[in-house]
Amino acid sequence: MNKNKYQKLIGSSFLSLIVLIIASIMSSSNAASIFSLIVWLTGHIFCTFIEKENRIEGRILFNFVFSALSIFALIHYMDTVVDYNEFAVGWRDEYKFWMMSEEVGNRSSLTEVFKESFSNWKYGGYPGYILYIGILSYYANILFDGNHLFLQFMGTVFWGSMTSIVMYRLFLLYFNKPIAYKNVLFFSLFTVVFAYSFMLLRDTIIVFFYTLAFYIVLKKFSLKGLFQLLFISFLVWQIRYQHGLFIGLYILYYLYLRFERDKIIIINIAIIVFSLSIIAFGAYLESSFESLERYDTIGQEYVMERDDAMGKILYSFPSPLKEVGFFAASQFWHYRPWNKFLYSPDNVYGRIINFLPVLFGFLWFIIMMAQLKWILFQKKINRIPIEIKHLFILSLIFLFIVVQGASDTRRIMVVYPILFLNFSLLKNRAVTKRSWNKTRNEYIVLYFLLFGVYMTLITFLN
Repeated sequence: MNKNKYQKLIGSSFLSLIVLIIASIMSSSNAASIFSLIVWLTGHIFCTFIEKENRIEGRILFNFVFSALSIFALIHYMDTVVDYNEFAVGWRDEYKFWMMSEEVGNRSSLTEVFKESFSNWKYGGYPGYILYIGILSYYANILFDGNHLFLQFMGTVFWGSMTSIVMYRLFLLYFNKPIAYKNVLFFSLFTVVFAYSFMLLRDTIIVFFYTLAFYIVLKKFSLKGLFQLLFISFLVWQIRYQHGLFIGLYILYYLYLRFERDKIIIINIAIIVFSLSIIAFGAYLESSFESLERYDTIGQEYVMERDDAMGKILYSFPSPLKEVGFFAASQFWHYRPWNKFLYSPDNVYGRIINFLPVLFGFLWFIIMMAQLKWILFQKKINRIPIEIKHLFILSLIFLFIVVQGASDTRRIMVVYPILFLNFSLLKNRAVTKRSWNKTRNEYIVLYFLLFGVYMTLITFLN
């Protein structure tokens, strides 16, 4: 058995190195090649934080996730090279971040990179992210052959790969090694988190820190853990402050777990934290709600201008049906995920990348519908640990709030690790294998039936 594990480790490591060599040749970037190797080595160093008896599987998991993400980062890079005009448009976040990395990375010193990112407040909403991509660009310029798109894509692959390691440690809190490995491998490769973990976007970094926060909250309380959560909140604040603010609720829950037997302390902590939050972060809270309203207005205008029957129907609903409808649509029926695939640039690389939302939307539909059935109709929610139940509820609150203004999946996927952990616990503890197979097959059929109904509605309403 041990021999087989070491063979898998050697084989997966060899796969990673082969991918690195191919990527190096095709990208023709020394900076990207060296950084990719650093990412791989850092991942294996990070694996040393896994308990020794589980470490080999963690390394194998990291190798597979890293290899898959690197391959798709390369495909994405080839897509931008073949159709650069499709990539280089002002509204595309990736292009905006690429231009920012070019601008910040050309500063004369690391101090100037920092000042440009923070001191001038030019990038007030995400200075931490600009600092990160700016540093990658800066060192690529002074040490190697310059900033490169593939380098920046690999900058995101780093965080996506590291997330798989944290997820593995999170799952080991509740599952044995084989089950934890299989579930995390599935989550890392077959959910929407994968689709954004090789793009030049900040969301994957936030997913990493949220997953790390979940792991800390679910471990035994300690002052070290509390300070780590506060530091994580600060870091996320620098990337997208709305997400940094929401981590405060998980910190409060962490304190609740410590003092749950002393209600007076809990009430006092809640009052103090709430008061300080209003005083210190009132302007940011107001700005966050303004952002949600702005996204809602933009989203409504965008939908009304398009032939998107579902979006128009949802916006026509009165409150609270409209809000509930957007929440349900965000998890159970994404807005025509096949649209990007059908209308993607006419090259094989773009087709591959744009097929991912179709696949991941289908799989997430089954995952969320199964939980809906088990929790609401079969009352199996009590079969999971109470702390997971509470985090699951907090995550649903997060989803409900965010999707009202910004329904983009990449903004809400930060809580997907808890949603998937809840699903895995229900699947492994509350239902039999036969029952799971039946549920899965039911929702596969339902998905395609809904697809047929939806396409029929689109045809008649247009």
